[in-house]
Amino acid sequence: MNLKLNKIAIWGFGITGEASLKYFLHTKNINQSNIQIDIFDIRSKNDFGDIFNKFPNNVNFNFEQDKIDDIENYDLLLISPSVSENHPTILKARKKGVLIHTDVSYFISEWQKTGKKSIGVTGSNGKSTVVSLIHGSLLSADVKSILVGNIGKSPLDYLLDYENGDLEIDIPVMELSSYQLESFNDNEFTDISVITNISPNHLDHHNNNMEEYVGAKLKIAGLTSEIITVTDDAGIQEYVLPNIDKYTGVSLDNIDDNLNLFIDESSRKLKGNHNLYNIAVTLEVLKKLDINLSDTFNFIKNYSGLEHRIEFVREINSIRYINDSKSTSPDSTKVALETLGDNKNIILVAGGNDKNVSFNSLGDYFNKYVKLLIILDHDINDKLNKIAKNFDIENYIVSNLQEAVEMANKHTTEGDIVLLSPGAASFGRFKNFEVRGRIFKEIVNKI
Repeated sequence: MNLKLNKIAIWGFGITGEASLKYFLHTKNINQSNIQIDIFDIRSKNDFGDIFNKFPNNVNFNFEQDKIDDIENYDLLLISPSVSENHPTILKARKKGVLIHTDVSYFISEWQKTGKKSIGVTGSNGKSTVVSLIHGSLLSADVKSILVGNIGKSPLDYLLDYENGDLEIDIPVMELSSYQLESFNDNEFTDISVITNISPNHLDHHNNNMEEYVGAKLKIAGLTSEIITVTDDAGIQEYVLPNIDKYTGVSLDNIDDNLNLFIDESSRKLKGNHNLYNIAVTLEVLKKLDINLSDTFNFIKNYSGLEHRIEFVREINSIRYINDSKSTSPDSTKVALETLGDNKNIILVAGGNDKNVSFNSLGDYFNKYVKLLIILDHDINDKLNKIAKNFDIENYIVSNLQEAVEMANKHTTEGDIVLLSPGAASFGRFKNFEVRGRIFKEIVNKI
């Protein structure tokens, strides 16, 4: 029993908050007769409907709250990953010695007590593909893996089932964002840690500071875990390698027999050079777990990718429509353009929430691959428009995805690709990138 956790504050009642509340109400590791749980959310009561009837009297809801005044009276503060480490409530909680966790870091702290290993993957791009490759490969080798973190369900949902004996877990595979990692303490880390690549992303959350952003990423390994990383990546070379002692480097200049099986794109459904790196780090993880790699080759060869990541939607009159809504950074858009582009054959739909990152690196890619730029009206209009003008690329600003597809269709010729690859977050216009991508697909499928 953890009798110290008598009073818990949960800040933010989204997916993370709901999973955390469910866990703390039902876990056997806390004395339920003593526990009090207070929920704080910036939204109003009307935003939640009638969900409150489901909870016992020891759960209290506090609405329209952007701070917690008496945080020092709590034993644990469970925060949504979007809450900044520099928020006054967080700073006060740390000063007063309040235990702070996200659902992911709390899961890690509890999972470490089992003595079993964990796998963590972070980086600016490619995280979801890598964790999906690792997870699927482990399942194909009869290892009971779960996929959690920034993808799928909250890990606390699985932990509760595991504690109750309703689920077997050999190893969790976790996709970890800088938001989730920044609250990790030195004794919280994943045993096998992957950093895919580094480029400017989410700098609005990290005081426009690359060192702070990368510092959060490096927490994945704590003080002891070895890192697997792509040493060909310029961001890794500049920001990661000077700050780590132990690592396994992946480079296409040093290809072993296992990776050589996937060099030819015809041997795999995942296309593009970036996916060869994703496969390479996956194989390194499997080696560290002593997995028989031959058991996983068939899965890797036939894995076709994630929804919303360079996802083929349909082809109409030799025009292909591609959904890359998961592209929330300029580097993601560069990968999509390089993977799909053939001279000037792409009509690009881009735009979204500004995370204070530069888009200038897209210039050469626009010049090489983009025949028309359609900008979804939001924060980064001027940044995209400036690049288009610099390279004399025709561009239009539209108010929604329906207009974007209609505009694209007016300019397509045989062999073109209409690509939704926003290069920015969806905040302010869509609930998340999944909703953005599904709306795009619905519009395309009605043509």
